[in-house]
Amino acid sequence: MITRLYNAKEQAILEGVIRLINSGADVGSLTAEDMAKSAGIGKGTLYLYFSSKEDILSHAIGYCIQNQLRELEAAAGREGTFHSRVTAALSCLRDSAARGNAVFRLMISGLLGEEFYQRFGGEFRKEVQSWLDQILDSLIRAGVRDGVFSASQETDYLHQVILGAVLGFCYRHLCPPCPDGKAVQRGMDYALYMVIAAGKEE
Repeated sequence: MITRLYNAKEQAILEGVIRLINSGADVGSLTAEDMAKSAGIGKGTLYLYFSSKEDILSHAIGYCIQNQLRELEAAAGREGTFHSRVTAALSCLRDSAARGNAVFRLMISGLLGEEFYQRFGGEFRKEVQSWLDQILDSLIRAGVRDGVFSASQETDYLHQVILGAVLGFCYRHLCPPCPDGKAVQRGMDYALYMVIAAGKEE
């Protein structure tokens, strides 16, 4: 599901739901009428593309996760030094939160719940993990190239360090109430420092 390509009408429906969530709507209280109105279509049209209100909501969240991972992959994969690529990835997450991406905030705070993942089965979680691993591997290769990491260091250890630093930054600085810009920048600096420090450990 995470690599699914949605057609234009499906995208309009999913983006309409995401707008509702980002505007502060209670996910549990959303109705099919709300979703249809936000997408600018009739209620009956929803069910030409999705089986239920719950199906629409789950796909909307999955669609948002898919887009967020694409943005993160592009930021972390840019040409440049290891430092610049990690900074670009952190900036991508910062900007996503600044745009009011409520689904993103649900993701990083762990509030999506097991029910969401169960709806798509274990394959969804595996695909998310695989995508994240590819992003982390790209950063690690850049770190080895730039001498930040040693080629002999365990990949799993470096995965955990980078992911821990990034999630710590997100949880501390991007969940409401969000701190000011200077505090967010310090958080980005701390995350980068934690990752670089891990490279000095053998």
